[in-house]
Amino acid sequence: MSDDIDAMTCHECDDPAITLSKDALKDRALYEIDQVLIHNGHRLEDFPTLSKSNYVLPIHGGNQLVQEELVYDQYSLTTNADDVEDRLNDD
Repeated sequence: MSDDIDAMTCHECDDPAITLSKDALKDRALYEIDQVLIHNGHRLEDFPTLSKSNYVLPIHGGNQLVQEELVYDQYSLTTNADDVEDRLNDD
């Protein structure tokens, strides 16, 4: 997985010489694992024995508002929407 993350980072930064530190690589790997878990309805937080990611998505130009929309916590928003929907009255 670390080779894949190195390759993704080089591609994202458009710099084939870039390398991540061991800690940055671990954070990115945990982030990628969390994304897979979110897609399947879970989070890293659901597994208290696992480390948490400190990875922050880089914003490479483009529209910052779009970037902010893309990094919303979909699992949290879905859970919140379900909770709010349950409290709606029948009227």
